[in-house]
Amino acid sequence: MLYILPVNDTIYMVIDMKYLTSGEIAVKWNISERSVRNYCNNGRVEGAILQGKTWLIPENAEKALEIIMGGEAKETDYLEVGGKRCMNVGGIGMDVDVLERCNRGKLKGKIKYLMSLLQSLFAFKGLPILIESEGREEKHDALIAAVCNGTQFGGGIVICPTAVADDQLIDVVIVDCIGGKWKIVKAFIELMKGRVLQYPLTTHFRCERVRFATDTPCTAQLDGELYTELDFDVKLCRGLRFYR
Repeated sequence: MLYILPVNDTIYMVIDMKYLTSGEIAVKWNISERSVRNYCNNGRVEGAILQGKTWLIPENAEKALEIIMGGEAKETDYLEVGGKRCMNVGGIGMDVDVLERCNRGKLKGKIKYLMSLLQSLFAFKGLPILIESEGREEKHDALIAAVCNGTQFGGGIVICPTAVADDQLIDVVIVDCIGGKWKIVKAFIELMKGRVLQYPLTTHFRCERVRFATDTPCTAQLDGELYTELDFDVKLCRGLRFYR
């Protein structure tokens, strides 16, 4: 899985590395998960990163150093969404509903995400949005509406396999919520298989600027972080450098 880690304010590195959750590390180290989280909070676990509310710990923390020592930082695109920086994927729709359910739930680990996903799959009714982009204007009843600089979101789900981080374009992906619950299930299956761009109710285009407008304020996610009442006006930016 690809992870984006900061080196300083303008340089990042992209690492293809296996990470374990604090629960998985607790089993491996034969200690409590609470102890693992305390070690991470106190900076005692090298390479550990906090993604949302979950600590991710690399199986091989030395790999990050190898990338920096052996590579060259390259200029890379990023997205600015309502004044907030987004490095990978941002969006509104069912992915946000899943994250909100995860935050409210009392379960832990992967089962928590799976249960939230199943609940959202059958409860989410679609989000009416207006897409405005460089003279293009269209209405959608969206299951997911995403802007992509990277290919994956939601713990490794491939939302846009054709996205390239340095092509100076935003990949916009909208999956429409039409045809009842079984259509939603079918769209979800295609998403999990990394084939959502081939789904008949998917719209995909590239641009340098795009805005998602909704009838009522809604919550958006940027790289897995939730933002309420964010103006989802997206522009492509450059100026950051990445090790990758």
